[in-house]
Amino acid sequence: MKQVVRQIRERIKVELELNNIKFELWRLDDAECRLLKVNSIDIKHNFTLYQELYFSETDNKANLNLAQLFITLTRLFGNSSNLFDSDKGSFIFPLLLIVKKSTGNFFYLIQIFDSRGWFEYNTYKLFENEADTYNNQMPVQAFES
Repeated sequence: MKQVVRQIRERIKVELELNNIKFELWRLDDAECRLLKVNSIDIKHNFTLYQELYFSETDNKANLNLAQLFITLTRLFGNSSNLFDSDKGSFIFPLLLIVKKSTGNFFYLIQIFDSRGWFEYNTYKLFENEADTYNNQMPVQAFES
């Protein structure tokens, strides 16, 4: 993974900070996304969270609709990747998320995309060693740490 991370140092990066935790979002190209995905674990979706987000604030004008999300992602990270499913969606943005805590750095692959008029995202925990991944075909439940 280190070699892939080194390759993206000159790519688009967005930095955020919240509660003394730093977050970096790096735009990936298709090849980098595929390379990182091989050495990762798929984190299972929380569909209840999707529903709560959708129904809790349907009248909130601050929420982005699908078109606004696409424009925002394009403005921040450039054009969409070509990896999207053309039967179900129209864009996908593969990103490397680095979470910098006092306990260490944590690496995630995030794919933000639309599917049948609804935004979704896939999240993968990345590992530096292949020995750390046990079965990357089976989604695992997210846990707090």
